[in-house]
Amino acid sequence: MVLLLFVVPVLAATFFAIPLAGFADQPISAALRLSFNATFRNWLPLLVWGMVSAALFLLGVLALLVGVLVAGPVVTISYYRMYQTIFAPTEF
Repeated sequence: MVLLLFVVPVLAATFFAIPLAGFADQPISAALRLSFNATFRNWLPLLVWGMVSAALFLLGVLALLVGVLVAGPVVTISYYRMYQTIFAPTEF
């Protein structure tokens, strides 16, 4: 439990930092801050997404690793769509 106090903020800061730095051309300090804030603002949907992703991978492993060939791209695409939904540019 004590380890979670240190690991969760680090994971929250890095969860969206790579796409923010790569796709949105954010400096790394801003990307870490934006990722941290977005992760804690959307903790419940991210928790559900993580549980569904883990279940997909578990089913993929139970299907003699053939299901991982399907689960991997599905989880990756859903991660990218989640990034787009959270950090979508606002149009007026």
